[in-house]
Amino acid sequence: MKKGLALIYNPHNLLEFIWYACTYAKDTRWDALCLPSGHMGEYMSEYCRKSGMFDHVYASDKNYSQAGMKEQLGAFASMFGHFLVGRRAAYCKKTLNRYVEDIDRYDELVVLNDIGLVGGLMIGLGKKKEVVILEDGVGDYVEKKNKRLLKHLLSGREWRGWLLANMGYSNSEHNYPLATSKYALKFNSKPEKMKYRKYKSIEKLFDFENTDVDRYNRIVEQVYSEIDLKKIEDADAIVFTNNISDFTAAPEPYVGAFTEYMNAHSSAIMIKKHPRDCSDYPFGADQSVYELSPQYPAEVILPFIKGKQIYFMFPSSVLLYMDSADSCYCFYFEKLYDDCKNQQSFLDYPDKKRYAELLELMGAEDIEVINL
Repeated sequence: MKKGLALIYNPHNLLEFIWYACTYAKDTRWDALCLPSGHMGEYMSEYCRKSGMFDHVYASDKNYSQAGMKEQLGAFASMFGHFLVGRRAAYCKKTLNRYVEDIDRYDELVVLNDIGLVGGLMIGLGKKKEVVILEDGVGDYVEKKNKRLLKHLLSGREWRGWLLANMGYSNSEHNYPLATSKYALKFNSKPEKMKYRKYKSIEKLFDFENTDVDRYNRIVEQVYSEIDLKKIEDADAIVFTNNISDFTAAPEPYVGAFTEYMNAHSSAIMIKKHPRDCSDYPFGADQSVYELSPQYPAEVILPFIKGKQIYFMFPSSVLLYMDSADSCYCFYFEKLYDDCKNQQSFLDYPDKKRYAELLELMGAEDIEVINL
């Protein structure tokens, strides 16, 4: 029997994997490796255990992006040296074995994306192992081109991102083609809309034609069982946040503008935070607020929010699964684009043209945009 390892960061990641295992890997025995999501610590191991899908669940709070400069430079120097002598795979295995008992015993590796270092290292073993890359939201619908570096020749971070991607370690800056992705099987909700396509093959995510649906539903109900449907029913506004800190080191004015708008236009809110969102939202004292556990994926509540006013802080992959009849709104923060351009932010905030393109990619080109 085949043995597989799934890298799990966040709730959507786990939901995708449950579908994949019930569709494409019904006879594989799985372990899980749970790592932090963004600036948050590891929090998915409990839910992986609840699923009953894994023989062993590894968990670590180590996050390379939060490591000190000395450690990051040391890791980069080691990666560069291994690449020069043709031993990239050896580096991948050595580093991955800090997280799991023996990476060589796995036949198949499943990751969320090519951005994180650990996921990138797993993709780097694609010549010898089966590698699957699941869907990573809006990031799946952006261009990945080396020519981006020409616009950022003075940026050390962009040079690092370009080198890591071209050496086949990680697409750490989101925008460069990872050399090893050509060995991986890619899953996506809207394959026809993907711009970057250098994968071994691309398949449709959440196609249930060959899924063991009974098993899938049983696992989902088992893992995500504590939703307060009465509070969702009582809410007049459903809010899906984004992590504004990805775009700016000073998110407070934008979080404040968003909260002020919601206070003026609703009296009972259900809020579902982005997995990386650690912001506090000072809703009014008269507001009734129900926050869905951040460990739950947004998709599990979609059947229960029909007829509600639904707000998105940023174009989200959740829009891919929304009914066209739903009343949806998306916020655009007018000053955040310029604010973001002047910083070394984790992500680039789009201008209005690119924002409209993202909505179109999500099938939400007719959504009402609220400018703040």
